Amino acid sequence: MRALAWLLAPLALGGCFFDRSGLAPPGGDGGPAPADARVALDAPMTPTDARPDPVDTGPPLPEGWLDPAWRARHRLVFDNAASDEDLLDFPVLVTLDSARVDLTEAGPGGVALRFVDPDGTPLAHEVERWDPSGLSHVWVRVPRVDAASTEDFVWMYTDNPSATDGQDPAGVWSPAHRGVWHLTDGFEDATPHANHGSASAAVDAEGVIGRARRFDRGQPSVVPDAPSLDLTEAVTISAWMRPTSLSHQLGVLAKRVGCGNEGNYAVFIRNDDEIQFEHYDGNWRTFHEGSLETDRWQWVAATFDTTTDVVQIYLDGAATGDPMTGNRELIPDDNPIELGQNGGCAGDYMEGDLDEIRLEAVARSPAWIAAQHRSMTDAFLTFGAAERLP
Repeated sequence: MRALAWLLAPLALGGCFFDRSGLAPPGGDGGPAPADARVALDAPMTPTDARPDPVDTGPPLPEGWLDPAWRARHRLVFDNAASDEDLLDFPVLVTLDSARVDLTEAGPGGVALRFVDPDGTPLAHEVERWDPSGLSHVWVRVPRVDAASTEDFVWMYTDNPSATDGQDPAGVWSPAHRGVWHLTDGFEDATPHANHGSASAAVDAEGVIGRARRFDRGQPSVVPDAPSLDLTEAVTISAWMRPTSLSHQLGVLAKRVGCGNEGNYAVFIRNDDEIQFEHYDGNWRTFHEGSLETDRWQWVAATFDTTTDVVQIYLDGAATGDPMTGNRELIPDDNPIELGQNGGCAGDYMEGDLDEIRLEAVARSPAWIAAQHRSMTDAFLTFGAAERLP
C-alpha cells in the first residue's frame, strides 16, 4: 500500500504538476535518479525486442544492371570489323531461337524483351515476327557502332514475368526512313511517316525476315502520295526479292503512274535480268548493273545522291559495278507509289516474292549497305551466354 500511495501522490496536489526528477523510483534511497533513467513523461517507449530487423536486400546488382525485375541478360556484340565507317542510328536485326535464348523468359510475343545501351539508355525495338518454336525477328535501333569495331555491344534483358510490352516500332526507324514495309502483316509502314499501302491480292509467303508477299500480274499495293515521299536530294531503295520468272520486267517500287508519264523514282528488274534505277527530270534517266537469278532470295539496292550525281546499284550487299554519274535532279510529283509493279506499266509486274521493301531519303554508303546485308543475314552480331541475378 505504501508503494501505491507514492504513485498517487501527485493527485493529492490538486492536479498541479509535480517535479519528480529528484526522486528515486519506489524502493530507492531517495537520491537523484541516474541520468539515463530521466525519461520525459510523454516520450514513447519502444522495447528493444520490438524494433524492426534490418531488411536483407540480398547481394548488390551487377554494375549497370537495368532493373532487378529483369532476372537475365545477354550481351549482343557487333562485328563491324570490315567497315571503315561509324554506323549511326543503325537498325540491327536480332534473330532469336531456343538455342540462343530461353524464349519462354522473353514472355508471350516477346513482351519481356528490353534492349539497353552500355550507358544505360533504353533502345527502341520492334518485334516483326514471334515464333517460340522457330525463328523470331526483332529490330533494334543502335545509336552507334564504331568503324572496325568487334567489341561494341548492347544488352538484351529477359525473364520478367510481370513485364508489359515495351515495343516502340516507330522509334526504331530514323527520320531518313520514309517507308519500311516488312510485308509480314500486310502493307503497313513501320516508320513514323505511316505511309501504309493498300490491300493487295498478293498472297502470303515465307520470307527472308518473317513473312513475305508473292506477287503476280495486277497485284500491286498502292501507297498514296505524301510530302515524306517527295525526295529531292537523295534516295535509297532496297528490297529482298525471289523472282520465279525473268521473262519480263519486274516492278519492285515505283513512284509514277503509267509507262509514258513522268515520275520521281523507280527500281525494277529489266528483262535482261539487270537491276535498274530510273528517275525523271524532264526525260527518263536509267542506270542498270548486275543480274538476278530465279528461285533464289537476293537483296537489291540502288542509291542516288544529287549532290554528287552518283548512282550505285548493289546486289546482296556488294556494288555490282562502278558508280555511275547522271548530273540530274529528283523532281517531286503527286504520284502514288506502287509496290510490286512499275508505276502502271501492265507488263512490268513482280512475278515472285518480295520482302522488306525500304525507301530512304539518303544515299546509303557502301559500308552501310554491306553492314545492313550482314545484319539481315544474321552475320553481324554474336550472342553472349545468359547472365543471371543470384
